[in-house]
Amino acid sequence: MTRAPTIWHVGQVEPAPGGMSQVIRAYLGWPSFATTQRGVASHGDGSWPRRLALFARALATVATRPSRRHDVVVCHLSEGGSFVREGAVLLLARLRGVATVAQLHGSRFVEFAERHPALVGAVLRRARRALALNAETAAMARAVAPGLVVTLLPNAVDPAPRRDTEALVVFGGEVGPRKGADLLVRAWRDLDDRRGHRLVFAGPIVDEAVVDRAAPDVDYLGAIPHDELLALLDRARVACLPSYREGLPMFVLEAMARWTCVVATRVGGTPQALADGAGMLVDAGDLAALTRALSAATTDGAWEEHAVRAHARVTSTYAADVVFPRVEREWLAARDGAAR
Repeated sequence: MTRAPTIWHVGQVEPAPGGMSQVIRAYLGWPSFATTQRGVASHGDGSWPRRLALFARALATVATRPSRRHDVVVCHLSEGGSFVREGAVLLLARLRGVATVAQLHGSRFVEFAERHPALVGAVLRRARRALALNAETAAMARAVAPGLVVTLLPNAVDPAPRRDTEALVVFGGEVGPRKGADLLVRAWRDLDDRRGHRLVFAGPIVDEAVVDRAAPDVDYLGAIPHDELLALLDRARVACLPSYREGLPMFVLEAMARWTCVVATRVGGTPQALADGAGMLVDAGDLAALTRALSAATTDGAWEEHAVRAHARVTSTYAADVVFPRVEREWLAARDGAAR
């Protein structure tokens, strides 16, 4: 009897802030795959010796465990150290003759590839297929690795049941300039009427200069566990992420799945997620537009129409039972297709 293929996920397997860990852990916990899922932690929190030990263990695992006949190694790559680290594992798997997939995450991948096209191309040319979250990432992958099969596939979330809400606006992610946290504080100050809403920042503070603890009706929670963030979104009416760069932020999808009106910027895959009135979009860095959007979103009843459309869009397009079978077919296509 032929055993089921195993998909070996290499990356940030341990719970951690950021979308990559959430995506990998969702794959590992999904019960309906026809394949077996295994996590290979190549990075994690803690001291440098511990991180080096995780990386060495990941190399040793890929050097000995995946079957060249049956299995697929999926390396979850973003930019910087992640690309070098997980890219090295992908190269090792390819040297062993194991089918490889590059799954591209990260808001700065395009920028990183523009600075290091030889490095990025050398890694991606060794993958049989690549998965990208938005068109810009896909185009860059094809440019540095001509002939690479690149498929656009979103992240996925589970639609949540509707719950009673409170007058909360939630920001989720690292609190710093890249995510537009400073612009959000300024827009919040400029609101003539907040209509009883509080603004809650949930995420690690990476730049204290953007924090304004004297701002009215604002709370900074710092980094919180992922389940606490989801519980916060269950209560919120509005979620806001005015980022300057994104891939396809899990925070936006999770907010949509929880009947929340999303205010976000036209970056990465966010415009596609919020299409057809599923959210409110503004240009990155546009303070006046962000202030107007927040004013509209916090108007009594105005948030609800977007929330209903957001949940419907998640259910039809971004739910795990819609996305995961497509992702699994791409993994298996790498195993079954001809080597590059």
